[in-house]
Amino acid sequence: MASNDYSDTVPCNYLYAVGALGIFVSSLTMCFAPCPGGMIASIISGIFHIVWWAVSGWYFTGKYNDATSYPRSNYRHAAMALCWTNLAFGCIQFLMAIAGTFKGRGRGDDYEEKEEKHHKHEEKSHAEMTDQNPPPPLANPYPAPPPANPYPYPAPPPPANL
Repeated sequence: MASNDYSDTVPCNYLYAVGALGIFVSSLTMCFAPCPGGMIASIISGIFHIVWWAVSGWYFTGKYNDATSYPRSNYRHAAMALCWTNLAFGCIQFLMAIAGTFKGRGRGDDYEEKEEKHHKHEEKSHAEMTDQNPPPPLANPYPAPPPANPYPYPAPPPPANL
């Protein structure tokens, strides 16, 4: 359904390849983001995403325009819209990686000595700070059950004519 020729499977295979490779590269980007060179890898991945989704968006837009008169055009429109939306996300990723790289440059050394700050309660235990030494006994919050009745039903009323 990706083109105007129902027997042509190349556009469908390309659609699956575009989606699968896009998901794979996105997951690799997330895996390597916390690494020391993660921002550089994210910039490279952003460039790849921009090129990858622009080419696929151009391809599927052409297929959509060629087959607008055929049925189920909404499938082709969804594939085209997905490609252009992911292109926008790739641009956002690229810009965020550039901004993160420039912001990270002025951060300094992560292992530099920091002055020690002491909190006023640092030497006290948790129980001393919360006044729970020992905790008070808990009262039973439920009322006592009623006394047991030997008969399941109350006594019948006396007869009226006696």
